[in-house]
Amino acid sequence: VTQEQYPLVTAKIVSRFREAGVEFFVLNRGRSDEVEVGAAVVVGNTLIAKVVKVQEYIAVATPLWATTIKTAATFAGSDKNAGIIEGELNTGLIMRLIPKDIAVTEDMVVITSGLEEKIPRGLTIGKVARTEAGQDDLFQTAFINPPILGGEVTIVGIITSYAR
Repeated sequence: VTQEQYPLVTAKIVSRFREAGVEFFVLNRGRSDEVEVGAAVVVGNTLIAKVVKVQEYIAVATPLWATTIKTAATFAGSDKNAGIIEGELNTGLIMRLIPKDIAVTEDMVVITSGLEEKIPRGLTIGKVARTEAGQDDLFQTAFINPPILGGEVTIVGIITSYAR
């Protein structure tokens, strides 16, 4: 995975809250800093959250491990979309809808696929911990270990002005 350069602003997570069982981060950057709904929230080259609400001077983001967030993903070195990342019980990540013809192994690096308008291709999401697929299933599922959990983070980057 190569380190790309995107326009971004540095933000501080000024508070955290839960609503209906979903975790949210309040960031000290907003519309006045060119932050938009759908923008990637990153630590280095790792995607940890997406902006879900923007006001003039603050933004609210939901971490990838929330069950309400879905992210198009693939594997490092692959040219095609491989599946959809979803949060699992607000603790980990699951990659669903992976075609069975893709050989998925433990420790494969999962990255953003670039299919989403405001999420660039190549941001790290995590590594495969294990996979599951029944013999009659059309798709396989991978359980993903994210390299960064949000409780450890206070400073993030928000990618601004990115469009495919």
